[in-house]
Amino acid sequence: MGHYETLGVSSKATQEEIKKAYRNLSKEHHPDVGGNEEIFKSVSEAYSTLSDVEKRRQYDNPNPFDGMSSGMGGFPFGFQRPRQQKPDLNAPKDGHFIGVEVELPLKNYVFGGKFKINLNYHESCVDCGGKGFSTGTECDVCNGEGYVQQVERRPGFMSSATRPCHKCGGLGQVSTDKCETCLGTGNHSVIDKEFIFDIPKGSGIGAKIILSDVGRVGINGGRNGDIGIIITNIKQPALNKLSPDKVDILKDLLEELDA
Repeated sequence: MGHYETLGVSSKATQEEIKKAYRNLSKEHHPDVGGNEEIFKSVSEAYSTLSDVEKRRQYDNPNPFDGMSSGMGGFPFGFQRPRQQKPDLNAPKDGHFIGVEVELPLKNYVFGGKFKINLNYHESCVDCGGKGFSTGTECDVCNGEGYVQQVERRPGFMSSATRPCHKCGGLGQVSTDKCETCLGTGNHSVIDKEFIFDIPKGSGIGAKIILSDVGRVGINGGRNGDIGIIITNIKQPALNKLSPDKVDILKDLLEELDA
């Protein structure tokens, strides 16, 4: 997946659109709220590149030395482009993690019990495997490899790195049609889906609960993603003004009264 696809914006997106997408995704996937660290890193890397005008220019034009000969297959200055294995578009892919912050009513905070949340999120389209198309042709930028060689030049220094192709998003193919289910987006929206789970008795602020295999759908036989719940607050404004140690004392007293 390329940087534009990672942030969910088009290759013509403005800096403001890129910044907005980054803020939303980084909040959703931040490890401190139970998010997926690898996704968070990918989002941060994408933003680091696309928010910098020069880096974005180099990313959008990854082969600045095309056509120059150096005696090594046309690739300059001794850099040998590594051969990449073409992407397997039918390989299983697990659904992405979802991180959620919740506020608990005082009753659940002290005694635990059933709790319900409703979520809105995007997930991959099962019918097209998240590609956005049913059939495609080999990408002419990366020659079907899904990756391109990106050269960074600075005074007295040059480095080379392999990046997902910005045209095909690392798929190695570009669409010749659109998936009828997702209309070419590769995903679809899940609206107001209900999840009911148990809050263990004694769970405090900062407690984390993992709902396994119930989140974003996996494709091509991949497992469904997990949902990570983190308790951030109590739905009692007066209690939220207390220090954590005083809240714990009150919690212990209520548990003793219930015993």
